[in-house]
Amino acid sequence: MKIVYNAIDPEAYEMRHRKSYSEAYMYSHWKPIISKLILLACRILHKYGTEVEALDIGCGTGVYTELISKCTQKAIGLDISKNMLEYARKKRKGLNLIHGDAHLLPFRNESFHLVVSIGLMEYVQKDIVLKEIARTMKKGGLLIIVAPNKYSAYRLPIKIIAKIFRREYVAREPSFGEMIYLFHQLGFKLVWYKMDNGLVFIPSFLDRTIGMNIYYLVEGVLKLTLRRNPFSNVMLFLLQKK
Repeated sequence: MKIVYNAIDPEAYEMRHRKSYSEAYMYSHWKPIISKLILLACRILHKYGTEVEALDIGCGTGVYTELISKCTQKAIGLDISKNMLEYARKKRKGLNLIHGDAHLLPFRNESFHLVVSIGLMEYVQKDIVLKEIARTMKKGGLLIIVAPNKYSAYRLPIKIIAKIFRREYVAREPSFGEMIYLFHQLGFKLVWYKMDNGLVFIPSFLDRTIGMNIYYLVEGVLKLTLRRNPFSNVMLFLLQKK
């Protein structure tokens, strides 16, 4: 997976929301929510007189590392792809970026008040990475995780199609239950979560014509009927280390 990820064009990856309505919908839905949550976490930690030190693990092109750096005293972005880090350094100058593996974080125990992980869990051994995150977090620190949902109404059909046509599908998305179990086992308290996007799988030719309307319609209907959408494409968690 490391080789595949490092081969991705960083600019195309960052601008993918401009290529399809499904990506545009996900970007418009989740980016404001995630950004507000990061800023809220910083305010909560600052409220208790904490000089916040933060880690963005799996930082990619540094989009959220840049935001985190604006509301903390020290922010570090870590990624396993040198290609992504090189792009981030050129586009977002001044960020503290480190090449490293999430399975073996190069930091001392209890180093961070805030850890953010966005779009990483489907490509790593979740129990090992979460254990490393727990090790490097201070007691009472906050953890924000954004992970894809194993039972997503968008991803599940794609996985079925890949299996039928014997295509490789490298991502290993966690389920909501799996994440909750790991959080409990590793000493994290679930503070808040959100699963509410309306992304569903539709063929690309339909996505180009009616995609956005369908996604907003599905989102609206499910919000009226369910507290938690079990088919949401993304799961967002806010946790506290006990």
